[in-house]
Amino acid sequence: MSRFLGPEFVRGAGGLLALALVLALPASAAASFPGRNGQVAAADRQTDRAGSTDALSLYSRRGGLIRQVASCGPNEGLPEAIRGCPADPAFSPSGSQLAFDVDGRLAVGSATGKGVRTLPRLTERDGDPHWSPSGDRLVFTGLRAGRVDLYLVRPDGTGLQRLTHAGGRAAAWSRRGTIAFVRRGAVYRLNPAHGGPRRVARGGYPDWSPSGRSLLYQRLGRTYLIATDRRRAHRRLVRRDALRPVFSPDGRRLLFLRVVPADRFSGDLSVYTAPLGGGAARVLIRGGELEAGSVFDSFRELAWQPIR
Repeated sequence: MSRFLGPEFVRGAGGLLALALVLALPASAAASFPGRNGQVAAADRQTDRAGSTDALSLYSRRGGLIRQVASCGPNEGLPEAIRGCPADPAFSPSGSQLAFDVDGRLAVGSATGKGVRTLPRLTERDGDPHWSPSGDRLVFTGLRAGRVDLYLVRPDGTGLQRLTHAGGRAAAWSRRGTIAFVRRGAVYRLNPAHGGPRRVARGGYPDWSPSGRSLLYQRLGRTYLIATDRRRAHRRLVRRDALRPVFSPDGRRLLFLRVVPADRFSGDLSVYTAPLGGGAARVLIRGGELEAGSVFDSFRELAWQPIR
């Protein structure tokens, strides 16, 4: 969940209320670049009686755990620089690099999860990074003097520029150079080289298709698709709730979050996948109660690696 919003999941009867709040709030975005379907990066939160721990992990395209990239609290297997609460993963257009945020700073490293380094603090709180189509810049959500806007920076932390001045968060950058972002409960699109933003729809969680011609967004837990360059009608995808949806790099599938029916009282989110053209959704990575017992896992943000 975006560090700029942050309602927490709670157990029991309150879990349904917390889930409803998440459905109504615009937060993290994603950007899908073209390629073959590689590994999946997923942020999750594990909760037990002692509290909650956030982690960012890599999974195979079939849902098998590959490795943990970052985690809250001490972890002897991780560099000191990334022992914080990670969120908002994003793969570069080539699929070779991974960016995310850790406790209000941006982090960049190899797509394997190795060689991760945190950037200097760029604003009061930096989060939700996403890559430019050339891979030479990141757009991210920054906080200054109580105001949340979009900023641009090189992956090494140099060349900081402010992109918006009237608010903005949760940006996604298409391969065609257009940035989608959220402002006051609506999705906008902006091409930095061609004037100001244009409103697309009410909602949040925008994600560009690998072609850059269509845009996913979420409103009230429902996922919609619009071809922005042809002004086509907004088309609803997936019959049931599909939260924080992203495209697969090959453009044929969706990756999203949903509560497994057995977990409806706890509100724990699992990772699902479904064909874009319609068809049954299936669980890719299961949330809910872990085998250890009395430990509950709920997934939050997703990214799918393009392989070229």
